[in-house]
Amino acid sequence: MRKIILHLCAAIAVFSLVSCQKEVDTILAPTPNNPSNSTNYQPLTANSFWKYKDSLTGAVSQATVVNKTKLINSRNYTAALSTMAQRTDTSWMAVDGPNYFIYADVVSPNTGAPATLLFHYLNDTASVGYNWQYDAGHGNNFPAIVKTIIMERGITHTVEGKTYPDVIHTRLELNYNVMGTVMKFGTYDYYIAKGVGIVRTRTLIDVMGMTMESSSNLLEYQVK
Repeated sequence: MRKIILHLCAAIAVFSLVSCQKEVDTILAPTPNNPSNSTNYQPLTANSFWKYKDSLTGAVSQATVVNKTKLINSRNYTAALSTMAQRTDTSWMAVDGPNYFIYADVVSPNTGAPATLLFHYLNDTASVGYNWQYDAGHGNNFPAIVKTIIMERGITHTVEGKTYPDVIHTRLELNYNVMGTVMKFGTYDYYIAKGVGIVRTRTLIDVMGMTMESSSNLLEYQVK
């Protein structure tokens, strides 16, 4: 069982940036020379990018939108290449009306544990307290269930010295069905700024007494 838990933790950790820390020189909050003209909470224009710093390791990763789409479960997703050191992975992001999704089919570089996960991380019209639960794929072949909750909206949030207005804070509770027992594995807190995208992802993994807490903080970005 402990081996299963470790593999699942690895699969979860892979998914912490965009929320994938896998979901890139100096940004620049929006200025007249670097405007953000998007009216939604996750711009997906080609060549837009976001650089994130991991709070535990200090490692910097970059997510860059590329001109590539894919139909997944009848929904059109746009590719985001996530790079860190010498590793590059592809996450898929979609905006469907007020709903925002991240889909990743990944393998942990440390353990080889596979994970195919869907995070429906935001509904930008939902009120504080609103929540929804859904089947979210699998990690290491165990079914995943996620509950998303709107925690705050219309707030300001400061990340790495930059203050972002019009932020929605959501929380995702990730559970796995492990041999018939539904177990809570961790929570992800997303802070999403209008016209910018995800500015912070905070991760807490708490499994059978094993805990790990970290955050992925936006350093710079550019919306094309």
